[in-house]
Amino acid sequence: MTSRPLDKFAKLVPESKILFLGQESSAGVVQEALSIGALGYVVKTRAGTELLAAVEAVMSGKRFVSSA
Repeated sequence: MTSRPLDKFAKLVPESKILFLGQESSAGVVQEALSIGALGYVVKTRAGTELLAAVEAVMSGKRFVSSA
C-alpha cells in the first residue's frame, strides 16, 4: 500500500468506517491499513467466512482483523 488516498478520504469524511479487503495477510500490511484509519482488514481467502462479521464489527465502531 504505497498510495495514500485513504489519508485524504479519512480527513474529508472523518465519520467514515473503513474496511479493507485485501490479498496480503502480513502483519505489516494489516498494521499499515489500521494505522491510516481502517477499522478492519479481511484477507480475501477468509472473506467467505469473515466478511459479514467484519462489516458488522466495523459498522459498530469495533476493530476486526482476519484470523490467521
